Amino acid sequence: KLLLLEGRGAFADGLKRRGIDWHAPRISTVAYLQRQGVLETKPLLAHCIDVNETDLDLIKQSGAAIAHCPKSNAKLGHGCAPFAQFISQGITVGLGSDSVASNNTCDILEEARFATLIARLDWGRSPRVSRDPESFDFGDGIVDLPNSQKNAPVTAEQALFAATLDGARALGIDEQVGALAEGMQADIVVVDLSGAHQQPISNPADALVFSSSGRDVLLTMVAGKEIYRHRRVSASEEELRIRLEEIRGRLEGT
Repeated sequence: KLLLLEGRGAFADGLKRRGIDWHAPRISTVAYLQRQGVLETKPLLAHCIDVNETDLDLIKQSGAAIAHCPKSNAKLGHGCAPFAQFISQGITVGLGSDSVASNNTCDILEEARFATLIARLDWGRSPRVSRDPESFDFGDGIVDLPNSQKNAPVTAEQALFAATLDGARALGIDEQVGALAEGMQADIVVVDLSGAHQQPISNPADALVFSSSGRDVLLTMVAGKEIYRHRRVSASEEELRIRLEEIRGRLEGT
């Protein structure tokens, strides 16, 4: 932001040290990406904290997607991305953790809860977006929302959608994963909703987002293969160590 608007900051200092001339275009990051032809490639835009209405219009028109990482943004003190506006403008948005480097837990249910709560907190001190949903289409049919959710800026259903199918759309793999449907890869998570901390349950989506975490997961499957069941990972620690070393090697080679 400082680099583009004011021509200063860490990136500007780095360019100067390398003898590279830089003249700030004095436009937003999103506008600069649009000017350079990047948006037309429909990229996945991380964070999008400092965006305005024009930026959101450009993102929507281009078909680009957003990776929303609310916990990382909060932990680092970077600000609060307008999650409710992403949704209200029909922008494809998926939830991300931003990795353990800036977020100690990569728990997508925890991320969904925090995203919902911080959006509602921000809602109380910013202009309302024009959307008060009475129901929500989760991809396989219309779900009526409970009265407590109907005027919320972000509902539990919307947060789960960002954590599943819209997240898959953001990555460009929604024809493979993100929903339980014939022909799709069988990526499945089974969550136990019988815990005392989750009661009473009037809406399963609320229970998942507001009362559950990764500790409540009973089973995970990837492409139909069982990976985790009842606190036990199917692969041995040695197998996991070898795979992690392989991944580390690939990353270091890039």
